[in-house]
Amino acid sequence: MGPDDQRKNSDQHEEDLIRSKIPGALAQLKIDITFDDSANQEEEDQFDFATGTLQRDNSYGFSFEQNTHKGLASCRLIKNYVEHYKCLKEVSIILKCFLVKMDLNSPYHGGLSSYSTVLLLVAYMNKWNLKMSATLTPARLLMGFLDYYSYYFNVSLFGIDVSHNGSFFELGSPESNFVILDPLND
Repeated sequence: MGPDDQRKNSDQHEEDLIRSKIPGALAQLKIDITFDDSANQEEEDQFDFATGTLQRDNSYGFSFEQNTHKGLASCRLIKNYVEHYKCLKEVSIILKCFLVKMDLNSPYHGGLSSYSTVLLLVAYMNKWNLKMSATLTPARLLMGFLDYYSYYFNVSLFGIDVSHNGSFFELGSPESNFVILDPLND
């Protein structure tokens, strides 16, 4: 059995496990689309996480920088959060379902992306030190999250910044937009 066959079996096992724990249509919500163009890159290409650029060497002996999307890096970041934050996956899926049902899941139309939703949850969990709380359940996390952002969080005075295990930061001046800093753009 080759490496490709092992990866396919592992992927299928993970898919079966997810379907057994998450009922019906909810199992499909775990998939977000990113573009993996790593197969088209030459071996000399180097991604610099600090600058968010791809350093590419060509056969003429000079190099150039190319800005790239951070879809794969964001997938790794979310996977890391799910592994280290109790109940994050379950509550993220519930919120994603709610946003889809209310047609609020498109940032281009005034809604929130799945990525931003996870960052909001992580900020809330960091603020109240709930990362791996023994008493935390998905229901408690969801209700506390909704209560805090509905009644106490002031979007015109505070923004979200989860880099370095952070949560919220005070805006310099009142803002009309909801500010969420991407931890990948440090």
